[in-house]
Amino acid sequence: MDTKGTKGINYFEVPSGKAVYAEYQGGANTEMAHYAIEDYIRDFRLQPKDYMWETYFYDPMTEPDSTKWITHIYYPIIE
Repeated sequence: MDTKGTKGINYFEVPSGKAVYAEYQGGANTEMAHYAIEDYIRDFRLQPKDYMWETYFYDPMTEPDSTKWITHIYYPIIE
């Protein structure tokens, strides 16, 4: 693919594989969800890769009620 990053944005492809996933509902502070994922990874002796990502399923301009905001959080796991 010829896509390139620009101005502080890096492009890379994420290969398919296993990940630990959490869905968080609430404001933009997802810190507690990350702690829960990290506890899960540690408890089950999994080895995460060196990146993670979040996807956001809300628009604060159209949904001002942050209790309705949904965030999906993924931590890829080394198999």
